[in-house]
Amino acid sequence: MNIGVIDNVRVDDWAVRLAERAVAAGADNVEIFLRVEEMVRLHWTPYQGVALRSGAESNVHVQLDVDGQTVTFVSDALNAAGIESRLIQTVRELIRTPRERVKQITWVDAARQGRYAHVDSDTDAVDFLAIRDMMRKWQERFVPSAFHLHRWECISGRTFTALVRSDGQMMSDAANKYSLQLLLEGRHGFLLEGTFALRAADFRTGDLEERIGQLLAWPREETTLQPGTIRLSIPPSIGADIARKYGILFSGPRLLGSPELAGLIGKRLAKRHVTLVDDACLPGGWASRAFDEEGTPSQRTVLIDSGVMAKFLHSTVTAQRWGVTSTGNGVRSRNHSDSVSPSNIYFVPGGTDHAEWRRQTDLGVEIVHAVQPPEFVSQNGMIRFVADGWLIRGGKRERQVSSVAVALHPFRFLRKLSSFGSDLTFFLQAKGAGSPTIFVDDAEVQEGHIVI
Repeated sequence: MNIGVIDNVRVDDWAVRLAERAVAAGADNVEIFLRVEEMVRLHWTPYQGVALRSGAESNVHVQLDVDGQTVTFVSDALNAAGIESRLIQTVRELIRTPRERVKQITWVDAARQGRYAHVDSDTDAVDFLAIRDMMRKWQERFVPSAFHLHRWECISGRTFTALVRSDGQMMSDAANKYSLQLLLEGRHGFLLEGTFALRAADFRTGDLEERIGQLLAWPREETTLQPGTIRLSIPPSIGADIARKYGILFSGPRLLGSPELAGLIGKRLAKRHVTLVDDACLPGGWASRAFDEEGTPSQRTVLIDSGVMAKFLHSTVTAQRWGVTSTGNGVRSRNHSDSVSPSNIYFVPGGTDHAEWRRQTDLGVEIVHAVQPPEFVSQNGMIRFVADGWLIRGGKRERQVSSVAVALHPFRFLRKLSSFGSDLTFFLQAKGAGSPTIFVDDAEVQEGHIVI
């Protein structure tokens, strides 16, 4: 297949112009390669993820010498104007970059936003062709339209990779409103451990394949549990959302609507091992900041201290109404001047070993991931989520359970928190909140649902 025109410009004319502009910017020996490939396969790109595509794939490779070093510039889309602009900017920045640190420049034209990455000269870049072949093998093993692999990069430079389940359906218009939730562990998939960098050693194919298999093999039929008392474990990814819900519940705006909550200060709400902290100064936290949106310096606030209610989160407005000082959690919006938002809120971890907990469980449910993340479902703070997991019987995983609804009364749940694991993890999809694994010894199954 031949492509003679890019963005209404003849390829030959565009290539000549691109080379001339690159030379004018300071490059030498410019070579331009246009690759077009017919395909029907799983396709992987760092920003656009994995998808089953058919038709023609094409991109542009530009090899050039800049300040005595040979550099390859790669674009994954035939966007003539964007390629020109980004390449010239890249050449100019390379002239100011120490030559021993540059090996390849990769630009992915996602949503018309360009970005390039420096790769150390002593580090092997990921072999994208090898990844493509690996995806082909997965296609033979798994339903090809059932998952996508996405790489997400934050403004801070932190990156992560997420596996997203689509069940063979196109992502709905909710993708525009809940794009983060669609990409992260919870409603549609798994967050993979670690980061995904342009280094071959960082691409852990074994872990990824295990997670893909786990996600796709899970039965989709809703499971009905038998009535009774069970033990329950909740993973950090769901626990983080629950922790954030408590940050919203124990905040100034909630006090304005339910002033009786103020009487909780100094009261015991949970056992001594339960401590809830909001720390906007946490090093490397997703929601760490120097000031809140009102300009109040950030701080570490203990909401529940060893089971005792200690503080609520406040903005300057809600703090003034209750005669206290702001906790640095103010959020400014057009319609609300008293909005409050948690930062890196989390349950302090404990020391319970998950495998040991499983061995000691006669009957329980080990939740693995959420089908629907935790949400408030009533004015009194009831929290509900739907999850998949394992039925534990006699200390072993007996069978998978699917789409089990879990309802939490906020104060009863605090009283029933039996222990925490040591695996405290923070999550971007929970807007910086974190949690270790949560263990409950006496949850109730009522009408097939778990109630705490």
